[in-house]
Formats: sequence, C-alpha cells, structure tokens
Amino acid sequence: MPSANTNPIERRLDILYEQWDAFVQNEQARLLRWVIEGDERPMIEAFLTAESDEEIGQTPDLFIRFSSAFSKPADHGFVLLRELIGQYAAAQDALREDGVSVHWQPPPIGPSDTDCRSFIHGCASLKQALGDKVRVIAAVLEPDAVADIDAYPLWLQTLVQQAPAEVRVISIEDTIEQPLRLLAASESVRVVSQPAELAMPEALEELSSASGGLETPAGQLRHLMVQLNKALSAKDLAKAERLTRQALALASAQKWYHLALAVHFMMAGGLMAASRLADAVGHYRAAETAAEEGRLSEDPEIARLCPGLKLKARLGGGSALLAAKSYELGAKHYEDTVAVALAASDPRAVIDCYRLASFCYEQNKRYQQAWDSGVKGLQAAQDLDQEVLKTSSLPYLGESLIRIGQRKEFYGLGARIDREMTKLMGRPDWRPEPAETAAVSGNSA
Repeated sequence: MPSANTNPIERRLDILYEQWDAFVQNEQARLLRWVIEGDERPMIEAFLTAESDEEIGQTPDLFIRFSSAFSKPADHGFVLLRELIGQYAAAQDALREDGVSVHWQPPPIGPSDTDCRSFIHGCASLKQALGDKVRVIAAVLEPDAVADIDAYPLWLQTLVQQAPAEVRVISIEDTIEQPLRLLAASESVRVVSQPAELAMPEALEELSSASGGLETPAGQLRHLMVQLNKALSAKDLAKAERLTRQALALASAQKWYHLALAVHFMMAGGLMAASRLADAVGHYRAAETAAEEGRLSEDPEIARLCPGLKLKARLGGGSALLAAKSYELGAKHYEDTVAVALAASDPRAVIDCYRLASFCYEQNKRYQQAWDSGVKGLQAAQDLDQEVLKTSSLPYLGESLIRIGQRKEFYGLGARIDREMTKLMGRPDWRPEPAETAAVSGNSA
C-alpha cells in the first residue's frame, strides 16, 4: 500500500520498512540481501541508525551491526560472537539507565561446535534472554575486509542453513558488484534478494522543488544540478548535456567557480560511466580552467577552495586517461600534476602522481622513465612522518619499483628499494597484499 507520507525522504524510509517487514514475515527466509544503488546507501544507513535507537525505532527487532573482517573462514563465527559479547557489555550502562534489566550469558562452546553454530547459538540465546520484547535478532554483517571473496559466500551459506527463524542476517550489496549473486541463486528460499528501488534522484528533485527559491540564481542552480543528477542516473546523456550547459552558464554569470567545477565533475563522471572517455577528459580540463579562475576570485572562500579542486580535476582527468589506456599522455599528465598537488599542500597526492606516472611509463615499456618517476616518489616521501605514509599509496609505489627492479638493467636495485621502504614505513612487512596491489595498480587516489 502506498505511503501517505508527503515527505519524499520519509516515504522512502517507509519503503525500506515495508521491505524489511515482508522479509521477517517470511518464516523460511534467513538472509536479506539488500541490493542498492550508490545514492541509496544513506537511506539504508538512516534506517539502521533509526532502528539502533529505542526512541525512534519502529520495529520490535534488535539490529546489531558487525564489522569484523572476514579473515579465516573457520574462525569467523567465533570472531563475530566475541564482537556480540563486546557490544552487549558496552550497552549495559545504557540499558540500566533506561530501566532495562537483561541478564545474558553466551552459551558455552562445546568441543564439536563450529564457528557458525556458536555465533547462531549466541544470537539465539540473546533473543531468548530478551523474551517477547524482541521479535528477531537482525545481524547486519558489514565486514571491514574480506580476505577470500570465494570463501565468504560459502561461509554465509552455512550460516543461513543453520540459523533459526528468530535470527536473521542482513547483507548490503552494491548493484554493480553483487558478490552474493550466486549464493542467492543456490539458496533461493533462505536468501531473499531485495532491490531497494528508492528512486533517489526523483526524491531529491521533489525536495528541491519543495525547498522554494527557484526564482533566485542559487535556487535555480541547485535545481539544475538535481535534475542533472537525475538525468545521469537515467543515463540520458543528451538531457544531461543540455542541463550541464544551462548550469554552467548560470554558475559563470554568478562567478560561482567552485559550483561550475561540481557541474563538470558530475558530467565527467557520467561520461566515464558511458565510456565516452575523451569527452570526460574535456570536462575535467574545463574544470581545471574554472579552478584557475576561482583561485583569483574576490571571494576568499572560493579562492581558498580552488587549489584543492584543481587537483581533484587533474586526478579525475588522469583516471579518464588511464581508463582509455592513453599511457603516454597519462605519464605526462601525472608528472605535470605533481606541481598542482604541491600547490594544494597534499603530500599523499604527490606520491600518487609519481606512482601513476611510473605505472604509465611501465605500461609503455619505458622502464627507465618508470624507474625514475618511482624513485622521485620515494624521495618525496623522505620528509613525511609515518602517519601520513600509512595512509598514502607509498606501499604500492614500493611494490611497483621492486617489480621493475627485477629487470636485468636494474639488477640488485630491488633489494635497495626493500630496505628503503622498510625504513620509511617503520616495519619490514610493509608490502600490500597481492590482491590489493592488483586492484590499485592503475587507480588514482
């Protein structure tokens, strides 16, 4: 039944509640595989946040979020059980303040109990301790990392095959990746695949219209950008290009250079998704021009923002060149971007520019230039503290230099790089995991 709520955001929350209730009413279902678009994630977050608050939550269910990384399949249930015990202990003071008395002890783990069974028993016993106050325990599994992407669905399959009706599991998936698609096909009864289908661009357009001010330049630009987002979500590039021209004309007339940049970024992202990479590069270059004009703005806030936005435009353009495999142009692009990163006072971007220039040269088999760019990145890292380096792409740069150093013309230099990286990172096990290295090889920060 359609929601009577007139607020477009609250109406979409109502949709999520309807989807959740339908899942719980299905007595055979155990895992809700919520499949969402990127712009729907804030709504899922709002739903889970609301249900974590006793005062505003609408369901009789207890939602518990788990973030432990999936490292060892045979131990993961034990890890989650420890996380459950820790969350229960942390909540005791708040429960006492609310006048809630809950006495729960996790059941003992027997010698034949598996990790999945132990976790399920823990959740089920907590539900029993809470009694009729709670309909089901909803375990929201959001692992920080998954070491084995093939083993995780198999582990989940074991979990849902053993879970009782009062213990339900939630997994939130992006529509593009969908890592549990095969699990859903093989467990079509226990696993419910539910696309959220919230139509967020339409919601934002409704909100913009209801906010008023459409007779003012600020209101008009806001509404044009909302409409642009909607057109891009619908992959209507012709309409998006028309809205982009209108938005840029308005931003230019008002000298809102930072907002012109935002329009260019939106359109460039849509063009990249449509594999129109040369057109995307054109928008990123136009964004650079807007940033340079904004740097000279009489508005001090716009002038302050624009150096960082110019760097973002340069990195976006580099990503488009990499996607197009334009490695020769990409190498020069990233080398030239070093100065922009320095002007924006972003040392991590400096390292990443050298790394990506090195990557481009390596792809073109220009190994000496690849080596030289990589070494410049190491030199740029020399004066940075380890806290900065830990969150930089330096380990990936070091890994690529060791790879290049295996060539005969650089014989023996790989060991030197290893020693230098150990010194910079402060530990001998500085190398990233092989899967991480492959994933980041051609991506800008």
